[in-house]
Amino acid sequence: MVSPLLSASLGIAIALVHAGLSVAVAALALRQDLRTFMALYFGGMLVRMLLALAAVVAIVVWLAVDVPVFVGSLLGALIISMVLEITWLVRRRPLPQ
Repeated sequence: MVSPLLSASLGIAIALVHAGLSVAVAALALRQDLRTFMALYFGGMLVRMLLALAAVVAIVVWLAVDVPVFVGSLLGALIISMVLEITWLVRRRPLPQ
């Protein structure tokens, strides 16, 4: 079985990749009009979630991770990254006229 520290590190790593992709897509989408922004941002969200799900399934199936530690660290890091992402977006995106 993989150590709890490595299990937590893998969960946090997935969340960090998710957050990095999110910022990259949001930075690209913020340069567009509102309709294109919504399509890019929410389309990117779907792709990111599917990639994260695939990574979680692959890690749980192929590595003997400590599942509660892995899932807990993943969810905790995802929640923190999403709060920071929403805060960043609200401050960057001007209100529609």
